[in-house]
Amino acid sequence: MSNINNQTQDLYSIELVQDVDHEAAATVSGGALILWSGFNATGGRRFITGADRNLGRSPGVSNFNNVASSYRVTLGQRWAAYTGFNFTGTRFVLSSSTLRNFAGIRNNTISSVRRIS
Repeated sequence: MSNINNQTQDLYSIELVQDVDHEAAATVSGGALILWSGFNATGGRRFITGADRNLGRSPGVSNFNNVASSYRVTLGQRWAAYTGFNFTGTRFVLSSSTLRNFAGIRNNTISSVRRIS
């Protein structure tokens, strides 16, 4: 007969297991670009990890086209932001790991983004 312990244990009662927010998960998994609809990280928020992305409406994703007013890049990565869909229009390089606001013509104009290798 086996001596297997048939007790179940709550996942969060296991040492070193914890729930993490989207930002922490993105940082651990290789970084992200975080966009906010308002200045100084206020308003709606969009997390973007590795995949190239158009910011318009797609299934299961809210429309963030021409909405971004502030951003943060995690893990010292560099991202390219474009004013047009499919990486067209004016290109802006985003590379700061601190919170930044889109100023002037950049505010509310971003339609697509991709990580720069």
